[in-house]
Amino acid sequence: MTAKPRVLVVDDSFDDRQVVVRYLRRAPLTEYEIHEASSGAEALRIAAEVRPDVFVVDNHMGEMSGVNLLSELRDAGHRDAAVVVLTGSGGDARAFLAQGIDDFVQKDELTQSYLLRVVSNALIKASLRAQLAERHAFEERLIDMVAHDLRSPLNSIVFATQMLDADRLSDDGKKCLTTVQRSANRMSRIIEQLLDLARVRHAQGYPLQAEDLDLCELVSTVVEDVRISHTKREIEVVCQGDGSGQYDATALTQVITNLVGNAIRYGDPSQPITVRADAGDDTVALRVSNAGPPIPPESLTRLFRPFERAGREKNDRKGLGLGLYIVMAIVQAHGGEVHAESDTAATTFTVTLPRRRPMNPEAGSVA
Repeated sequence: MTAKPRVLVVDDSFDDRQVVVRYLRRAPLTEYEIHEASSGAEALRIAAEVRPDVFVVDNHMGEMSGVNLLSELRDAGHRDAAVVVLTGSGGDARAFLAQGIDDFVQKDELTQSYLLRVVSNALIKASLRAQLAERHAFEERLIDMVAHDLRSPLNSIVFATQMLDADRLSDDGKKCLTTVQRSANRMSRIIEQLLDLARVRHAQGYPLQAEDLDLCELVSTVVEDVRISHTKREIEVVCQGDGSGQYDATALTQVITNLVGNAIRYGDPSQPITVRADAGDDTVALRVSNAGPPIPPESLTRLFRPFERAGREKNDRKGLGLGLYIVMAIVQAHGGEVHAESDTAATTFTVTLPRRRPMNPEAGSVA
């Protein structure tokens, strides 16, 4: 037998409270377990005892407003419960919506059918929210566990290949060794992306270790390293102005490497890749451009989503489709922005970074 949904009605007006209780008791399809509180303090005490599934709260109470009560209920561990607010004016709703309520009812519009519909919908929203949170937590644990558990045996494979003397192998043996090393490097990149994804999810954004450095110098150094691995590709670097600021060198190395790597992979091999760093007064803009087939317009908006393979990447199986998602997470953690433009002339990714990360940047939170 399904348990009755527990409802806590909080209102310092006895008459108003009884109207809500009477409507709930008349519900034709659902039998509620109803509790009442005439003050915020009493509501907190009862909530700790019965763990309500839904709160129906009046905003205008004497010693504690509904907004303050909702904040204290969240702090007390009632984050999963549904919340419906009773308000005397539409202006109250904005404050409650900012607190994450499920719905509100203006008292002068209160009817039995309206209240029952709102409470029922709020319970459904809370249930779906809890299921989504549970799924999200499971995915995080799974990604973290798989990535860490794969790293140890992979390190053993890499170490074993390094111990082999290629000069003593036959031609077929050398080919096999090269294949194993290439596959191991690919697996290593996939694992690092999974670990980055786990870090982004756990920290609600990419965790940074910022330091004073010159972004223009970092770009030149990273591109030089890329050139060593891709000797047949022409990569032009243009740096203008003072690129000094506070950045995470390791994280931005990953951004530059990813964007230049994509340009190498998808660009026209007969045309040069251009990497520009242009310093402004308060920001530094990094642009990576390559000639080649354009990205379809409908795919541009999906490029930075995790596990997405849009447009020209849909048949590419060399990665997980996390590279640009992690790029976006790193850029937003710095308080910056990233976007892509693509036409028949060129594809360009532009990263704009402030010289100093905002104290509390709203960016940096990636779901």
